[in-house]
Parts: sequence; structure tokens; C-alpha cells
Amino acid sequence: MSDLRTFGSYAEAASGFTWDIPSRYNAVSEVASHRDRPRAAVRSAAADGTVDGATFGELTERAGRLAATLAELGAGHGTDVAIMLPSTVACAVAELAVLWTGATVAPLRDHPEDDALRHELALVRPAIVICPGEQVDRLRAALAPRDAIFLTAGAPHPSAATSVEAALARDVAAPPIAETAPDDPAIIAFTSGSTGAPKAVVMPHRSIIGMRPTFQMITSAGPADDEVVFNSLGWATPAGLRPIVMPAWHFGCTVVAPERPPDLAGYCEVITSERVTFAYLMPNVLRELRQLGDAIGDYDWSALRTITYAGEAIGPTLHAWLEESLGAQVNGYYGATEVGLPAATNAKWFATPVGSIGRRVPGRGLAVLDEHALTPVPAGHAGILSVDRTDPTVFLGYRGLDSDELGVPDDAATATHFMTNDIGTVDADGLVTFIGRRGQVLYGRGGAGIPPTDVEDLALGCDGVREAAALQIDDALVVGVTPADGADAAAIAPAVAAAIAARFGDDLPLTRLIALDAMPTTVGTRKVNREALRRLIREHRDTLVAVEIADPA
Repeated sequence: MSDLRTFGSYAEAASGFTWDIPSRYNAVSEVASHRDRPRAAVRSAAADGTVDGATFGELTERAGRLAATLAELGAGHGTDVAIMLPSTVACAVAELAVLWTGATVAPLRDHPEDDALRHELALVRPAIVICPGEQVDRLRAALAPRDAIFLTAGAPHPSAATSVEAALARDVAAPPIAETAPDDPAIIAFTSGSTGAPKAVVMPHRSIIGMRPTFQMITSAGPADDEVVFNSLGWATPAGLRPIVMPAWHFGCTVVAPERPPDLAGYCEVITSERVTFAYLMPNVLRELRQLGDAIGDYDWSALRTITYAGEAIGPTLHAWLEESLGAQVNGYYGATEVGLPAATNAKWFATPVGSIGRRVPGRGLAVLDEHALTPVPAGHAGILSVDRTDPTVFLGYRGLDSDELGVPDDAATATHFMTNDIGTVDADGLVTFIGRRGQVLYGRGGAGIPPTDVEDLALGCDGVREAAALQIDDALVVGVTPADGADAAAIAPAVAAAIAARFGDDLPLTRLIALDAMPTTVGTRKVNREALRRLIREHRDTLVAVEIADPA
């Protein structure tokens, strides 16, 4: 059985779950199966407060029409189609239309830097690009010396072959949905770039099936019949499309998202006005929510039942504040672009201590390997979080810059497992703890690994701190903060140092506090980019506002 709603407990699900991977499968079926339902599949909230939407039937019909045009332009198996659109209805239609033809969809991030855009386009090598008219010249320049066929959405462009709007206006029959194999490529995603140049991760159609039990775990063995899902990442990037949006569509849920990332008030207004019941919010947004303080009560959160997050851990202070202030269960989960999300919380089936990320998702092959011997470690010991290579969510490989061949670096794979770049533990009760990325875990003088979140949570509990990121530079603990309005770094530093000392004593003394105007984040997922922060501190140590607190010796 592959539907967690058929099980009565986690133990039953862990032992009785079986995968149902058909021999032919196309992810478009997730939407098309609900085409007769009147319920909205997507609702896209614009910055001016207007909301555009489409039912499952409307989304299917439009995707079929666009698929006919894409097929005529050459889209099909073995073709990459890049899409750079915000989370509009047109974006959802375009993504489904690409999959409909059997082509691989590559949602591009709207990079402010042209170099980053050139890097991603060099990896994808798209035959077709769908984007706003005002982006055509920029994307064509980033593609050079190669070229592609362009379709515009919204504003036209004279060099584009056609537009999404023109394709949808044609009186043309939809082609049959391509009968793709489970191992055929479906989506190209990009790693966040927080530890190096982003890599192009090629994900097969089966990996979309593989996300369903994780979605059911974080909806507490749901989803409920009335579930309205909010995704702060929308569907314009794979980080939102595969883990949340596609599983929600499989179960017939409405997905709500901002067209573009709004300010904090915008998030609150969309979630509460759309009567969202289940909200995925990036950890940085959760941290910002806490800065609202009592103003959080200006919004009606009564419909919200569950909040989920991934990408970074959140500390106990923030976790407790969210549950108390919003009246919602906070269910975290863990994963990586290459292996999906193999661990999650399920409030219906088991209690998850704050600091843990839950248990292994039924059907998933999560293990902890020794970093050097590459063998399983005893329960409770730290090692590299790894996933069995037979797991259906495991990616096909990385797309290379100079080759279309797929490959995995030797240091990321064993004969049986793909190794993430993350350090964690699984205890005797099966509870998974994410400690941190390799190279970003903090180490006390006693040698024990400490999650950066443990320090950051203490800093966030101090008055005047809006954001915090902890890292070690030359073996000394440095905390970067963005002060709240009117707060002064010199006034913040003693309280932060005292909070850290009260928790860790002499094992992890704070050496320096750095005040930043803005925390560097990754594009798309908006995680704290710790490597960029490390470079910023090293390269601008003489100009940043810094408070020296302790002698690192």
C-alpha cells in the first residue's frame, strides 16, 4: 500500500508501505486526474492584492493547448525547455505543457546576476525558452553562442516565435500525454549554491511519485479533504514544484502562492485571506514572522492547522513561538535536492522533540554513514545522511557543463548509497537530527559537533536581533546579525554573548558579533548563504561593524 491514510500508526506504515511505480508514468497525470473537479488547482496572488486562479480542468485544458504548440516547435523526449516566469497561472500551465510533451522542464531562477544565469543555461542547454518578453534579450545573450526558440508570456517580443497567449487562443487539439517511463527525466533543479557553484540535478518522473509519502507525513497522514496549501516558493522553481505542489495536486488540493516573493505583510495577508490550512514557509520567513511580535494578532490565523519548513533547522525558541502565536502544529522535514525528502514529522503518529526533524518517511532508504569508512554508524552517532540508491526519489545524475552525460562525483556515492553533504544522527527510536552541512557545523573545545541553529536560536531570543547566522572563522565563533530597526550592535553583543555562555559555557565562547544590513541568501530557496557570509566577513573585516567580545584563545 502506498497511501499513508490506509495505516493507523507510524509502525504500521513503516512496515507495510510499498511503492506503486507504474511502468509508464507522466507527472501531468497528477492534474489531469482531477480535471472534472470544480476545485481550484492554483491561486496566484499578485502584489496588488488581486488573485488569479484556475481549476484542475482549466489547468489541464490550457496545458494541452500549449503542449500542441510546443510539440510543433520540437519539444519532446530528450528536449530541455527552460521557463523563467513568476508563480503565475501561466507558469503552471507552461510547466505542465512541457511535461505533457515528454520534454524536461527546467524552471530557471530569476538571477539578478547575468553570470549566474549563464551558468544555469550552460548546464541546461534549452531548445525552447518561455519567459516574459522583457527578458528575451537578456536570456538570448546569456545563451550565446547557442540560441533557442523563444515563447513569451505577457509582454511580446519581436524575435519570439510565438507567445503563450497566442498558443492558448489556437483552436487545436491537445496531443496525447507522452507515455514517459519512470526513469525518464522530468525536471532539472539547481542546488542552492550555498557550498559552491549550483549543480544541475536531473530528476525523473518517479521522483515525483516519491514525494507523496513525505507530503502525507507533514500533513499528519493527510491531506484533509479541505486542505488549502500555501507554498512560499510557489511553483516557479523546482524547490516548490516537486516537494509540495505536485504532491498537493496528486491529492486534489488547492495550491496558493504569491506571484513573486512579497514582504512579510504580504505573506500574512495571502495566508489568512485565502484561509490556508497548510503552509510551507521558508525558515527565513519564519524568523521574520517572530519580529512581528504582538502584531501577529492583527491577522486571522484560525484556518491554519500546520506549518512546515525545510532547508534549515529552526531552534526551540522560534518553534515554540510559532505554535503559541499561530495556534498551528509545526512539522519540519529534511532532504536534499538530489534525494528528495526522506525524513519528516507527523504530529498524528508520534511526538517529535524540538531539535529533531522527525522520522524516516515510510518507503525511504535513509541511513547514516561514517564519513571516512562509509559504513553505517551506531544509533545516535553522527555521520553523513545518505539515501539508498534504489530509492525512487534519487536523482538520475548531474548535468555537466561540457557534456549531456549524467554523472555523480565519486565522493558523493558508494555502491549502495548517495551521500548528501549533511551531518546528522538517527537515534535508537528512529528520530533524525540534522546537525548541519559539512563545513558549517560548529565544534566546541570539547570536540562535539554543534548545530549552528542552536547558537542562532539563542541570538534570535535577544532583543534587537532580526536575523542571525553562526559560523567559525579560524576556529573562533562569529555570529552575524541583522539588527532590528533602531538596534545597535554594541548593545546587542553582550546579551548574545551571555545567552551563548549560559548554554555552552567555555566550550563555545562568542568571539565576535558582526552587524549586517542584510543577510546573504541563496537565490530561489533564500536560505542563509553561509559561505557567502564567510567570504563577506573575510574580505570586508576592516569595514564591517564588528564588536569584539572574547579572546579566541
